[in-house]
Amino acid sequence: MDMNKQNGFSYANEPANYQEARESILSLMRNLTKAKKDMKAISELDIVVEQFQERAREIIGELSQAVYSLGEIYGYTLSDDILGNVELVNEKCHA
Repeated sequence: MDMNKQNGFSYANEPANYQEARESILSLMRNLTKAKKDMKAISELDIVVEQFQERAREIIGELSQAVYSLGEIYGYTLSDDILGNVELVNEKCHA
């Protein structure tokens, strides 16, 4: 049973587990991390430092925040699956 079902509700079209979603999340996190690295390199160019330094910092910060948020989502889906597996084991033990 997932965390939401324990609270008496479930999401529509909720998968049995979120492995596929986690793979997509990890891929997106890798892409955003690469974009952040590339943006850092671009932000060191003199013209960017002169004209866009603050905006470049903001972009890098937003990319960092996106990666962090995706990490939270990843963790939530993982814990949901773990709790679901524990519930299945408990049901089998008490059956």
